[in-house]
Amino acid sequence: KEAADAREQVEALQAQTDVLKQEKAALLAGSQTADATLRQEVENLRLELDMSRRQADNAADALAQLHTKVQEEQEKLLSVQSERDHLLQEAAERASAEAA
Repeated sequence: KEAADAREQVEALQAQTDVLKQEKAALLAGSQTADATLRQEVENLRLELDMSRRQADNAADALAQLHTKVQEEQEKLLSVQSERDHLLQEAAERASAEAA
């Protein structure tokens, strides 16, 4: 009877071992799937980051070009204002000379 009990215990332990092996295999497969998913998510985030950096670089370039254009237009405006002031001064001097 003790030998039969011992065999039953061995068989029960073997069955538990088989179940644990199956659970381990399932966990390993799940872990590998999760790892692959995380790797893909990391790669997607890297791609998004690269795209965002390119967009930021493009925006910075456009802003620099706009700034240059504004400076050029300001210089033109100052030149026109200076010319206008000069012409007004000449006109005032002529008007003053004609009045005298």
